[in-house]
Parts: sequence; structure tokens; C-alpha cells
Amino acid sequence: MQQYKKKYGEEHGSCQAGIAGFFTEVSQGTCMEELGLELVIMGAPGSYYWTGTVKVLNVTDSTYYKLNDDAVIARRYTYLGQERPLSSFKRRLTGKVVMKVDPRNDHNHDLDIIQKAQVLHIDLNSDGLSDLLVGAPMFSEIRDEGQVTVFINRGNGVLEEQLTLDGDSSYNAHFGESMAALGDIDDDGFPDVAIGAPKEDNYIGAVYIYHGDASGIIPQYSMKLSGQTINPKLRMFGQSISGGVDMDSNGYPDMTVGAFLSDNVVLLRSRPVITMNITIFLPIAINITAPQCHDGLQPVNCLNVTACFRFSGKHVPGEIGLNYNLTADVAKKEKSQQPRVYFVTSGETAGQITEKLQLSFMQEKCEHYLAYVKRVVMRWYRLAREVVDAPSLKVFKVRLDGALSNLV
Repeated sequence: MQQYKKKYGEEHGSCQAGIAGFFTEVSQGTCMEELGLELVIMGAPGSYYWTGTVKVLNVTDSTYYKLNDDAVIARRYTYLGQERPLSSFKRRLTGKVVMKVDPRNDHNHDLDIIQKAQVLHIDLNSDGLSDLLVGAPMFSEIRDEGQVTVFINRGNGVLEEQLTLDGDSSYNAHFGESMAALGDIDDDGFPDVAIGAPKEDNYIGAVYIYHGDASGIIPQYSMKLSGQTINPKLRMFGQSISGGVDMDSNGYPDMTVGAFLSDNVVLLRSRPVITMNITIFLPIAINITAPQCHDGLQPVNCLNVTACFRFSGKHVPGEIGLNYNLTADVAKKEKSQQPRVYFVTSGETAGQITEKLQLSFMQEKCEHYLAYVKRVVMRWYRLAREVVDAPSLKVFKVRLDGALSNLV
């Protein structure tokens, strides 16, 4: 690159053909089907002193086209062809959409961010309206951490800013340098997104996975794929991402990730997702004044607990093994307090039961347990004022019963 600059100067771009590309297939119900066209569209943003151009190959009849728009070619530094088209054509469209940035603006740092912005449209909340993700990989708090802003489509052309994503906000990560719609990889009915940070961890690179939901997108990423973890030789992993194609026909879309500096493309396969449906049935109430059971030492209150399990999913095994823990009085345990409810296993009391279960696809299986309630003895010094100040004997008895029951 330095030798090129010396020979041709700083301004003259070296074509850079292929920095962005797109393939339009003959899909049913599209204008491409009507015209019978399969096109390879390739961007070359360095052409004509960084004006850029678009080159098109018609695979159907091997004809070749290039842009012949004098009005566009006359303007330098527009970087035409920097990004691939937003989507394939769904119907016949007319008109022109232009995003223009003037590089002679004095705010050079902001300009650099804009020039390298990425755009992805995707229906995150499955409401039939395309939402928008705009990446600014050179957004800086310290240096080029990058961020992605999410805009939700409210209809009538209104895009509402929902939130910003920033991965791990790593130094010089260039988070948002690449983005791709993955399809529904977790089988929850909402599409998912991959965002690349190719310069994270000193140019090793990483890809972050985010899940769509009914509100738009879940702010916390569900998975971080580090190039170092996949292969220590990968460099700038996440420079380019492509998803939405089921490469192994398992019913789930897969993803390819480019690692620019190591000349590699990594294929990452999505595994089938098992959805567990778990229901726990408890009695509405128990009579704590009349013990129903005996735990081997004393009469105690008890209750029946039923736990039911069922699994579902696309292209999942017909049978699975499930390990689970059934914990009593979770709220007390989370507060590091002694639980009031316990189980008896092998003659010993326990606050948790660990079991293993074999389940068949879409067939519910239930397990039944008996839980015991401890009798809690509290020191009682006096009746509460509201009990003593009862207006009648009848009210006093009711309030006294309530006060005594709270001591058990």
C-alpha cells in the first residue's frame, strides 16, 4: 500500500473491486423471476479517485455491465460500492436512494466514522416491519471501540431509536464493522443477528450473537465467538459475516465468518435447539395447625409436589437424558436463610433433590415428591397492640388465632 501511494498518490484508489458483493438469485415472486436474471453485483469503491463504481455480471447470459452515470462519476470521494445492497428485490421498484457525505467537512473524525458505517435491515420483533441496525465501528470513548444503534420501525416510516449495542467495549475492537442477519438460530420465532469486532484483542477478532424478541432486540449478547478460541492462527476474525443459509440441512441456519489477515473463512454450524417445558404443581394452601405427616421424628405439616417435564424442537433426538435439581424454599436459600421446607431422602433431610430422567420427544413425564414443613418456634414476649385493642371478644379471638399462627 505504501508503494502504491508513492507511485499514484494518496487520492487515487486502487479500484478495490470485490470489497462488497451481492448475488441476486431467481426467487419465486420477485422481479428477478420475471426477468429471468441471476446477477453478481460487485462494488469497487476506490475507482475514479474514490468515487467508486458498481460492476454487474449477468450469470444467465454471461453479459457484463458497469455504471455509466456521469453525474455520479463526476463526484469524488463518494465511495460508491463500499457496502452491499440491503436486500434482494421483492418487487418492481423505481426511484433512487442516495446517502451523501461531504469529505471536505472539517469534522474529519466524525466523517471517518460515517464513511465506515454499516447498515443492516431486519425484522427483529417479527411484526412485519423492517427494523434497522446502524454500525459505527470507529465510534470512540477511548479508541475505536465501535457501537451499533438499533432503530425499531413503528410504521408509517417512523424509526424509533431503541438502544445501542457495544459488545464488550474493547479497545480498538471496531465493533459493528460487519453485521449479518442469521435467521432464527434459537428457534424462538424471532430473527437473530451477528455483529463483528474484527480488531478486538489486538486484531484477533470476535463475533457477537444477539437475539431478537417481541420488544426488538435483547441488549445483552448471548454468545461471543473469539477467533482465538476457534483457531489461534485466525486474525481479524469477524471482518465479514454471512448467515441465513442452512448448510447441513438440519433445519437451522448456519454462519460463515471471514478472517481477513489470515486468509480464512470459518463455517460455524448451528446445533438443534431443545426447548424444555417444566411445570411444578403445588397445593393452593395447607393447614399448618394440623400436621398431616410424620418425618420419622415428629408430626409435621407436608405437601405434595409434582414436577412435569416435556421437550420439543426441530430436528432433535427422539429421546434425551435430563439431569435436574429440585430445590425447596428457594427464596430463603437465596437470602442465606434456613429453609422452612425440606425433603427426606434415604432417611436424611435435604433442601434439594438431584434426579436424572429419560424423556421422549413431546411426551410429558411427571415425578411426585413429598415435602415437609418445619415447625418454627419463636420467642413470644407479648401480644401485638392491634390484638389487645380488639373491640370485641369475637374479634380478639380472630386476631389471636392470626398472631399465634404466625409463630408456627
